[in-house]
Amino acid sequence: MKITLYVVRAILIIILTVIILGISVTRILSSTILDEAHVFRTMKSTEYYNKIYEEVKSNFEKYIGPSGLDESLFLDVCTVEDIQRDTETILGNIYEGTEKNIDTTPIKENVIKEFNSALENADVDVDENINQFAEQISEEYLNTIYHTEYENSIYEGYHKIKTIVKRGQQILWILVIGMLITIGLINIKELYNIATDTGIAILSSGLFLVVTYLFVHSNIRVEQIKVLNDSISLVLQSVILSIFKLIQSGGILLAISGTILMILGNIIKVANTTEK
Repeated sequence: MKITLYVVRAILIIILTVIILGISVTRILSSTILDEAHVFRTMKSTEYYNKIYEEVKSNFEKYIGPSGLDESLFLDVCTVEDIQRDTETILGNIYEGTEKNIDTTPIKENVIKEFNSALENADVDVDENINQFAEQISEEYLNTIYHTEYENSIYEGYHKIKTIVKRGQQILWILVIGMLITIGLINIKELYNIATDTGIAILSSGLFLVVTYLFVHSNIRVEQIKVLNDSISLVLQSVILSIFKLIQSGGILLAISGTILMILGNIIKVANTTEK
């Protein structure tokens, strides 16, 4: 009878460990890659907008040779604030399902304005159509900050994943409550085992997260991950590192909490044994 009870307790502990891991993973995803605010904060902390601004200017410079104009022409065509606003529009389309377009009219107007000013103040021979030139510059700007044409598809995928994660969290919390009640019923005559068994499950899930962090962190060189350009790569690297950090800190916190519960359960057990 006791052996059967121990086997049942072990199975319940394993199931509870898996459930706690599921809750931990979904919470980490919800607070990082699935959180629009987190992505915005990461962009600011990595100076993404400033780096994209420099990239935009660098890409504009390839038009200087054919135009015969000075490099300073493109300094006032756009600002860091313009890039931040347009980038937030793109992310809004992805995270919120909006369908806003990037308005490049101000870019074209600024190019034409600077172009005309340069022609008035410099002796240059330019035979290009100004409007066509402005269109090329605006397209270059858009291509630099806007790297996907699949916003709707990404949003649909993101929305499905977020819905699954949200429902998954609700189900997992219900399962946790159910498991705790079951463990309580199994240990109705030795209630201190509730704390001990729960502590073992929490400790196990915490150790699993810590081991996972150590394994992944030692085998994956995050700084070598490259996507599209250096600016976007840096944001992605920062998001991945934040996920790793949460896995590590979450694992340590769970391990400490589980250890405390186990110690508490054993203290209560010793106290009850002494009284008897």
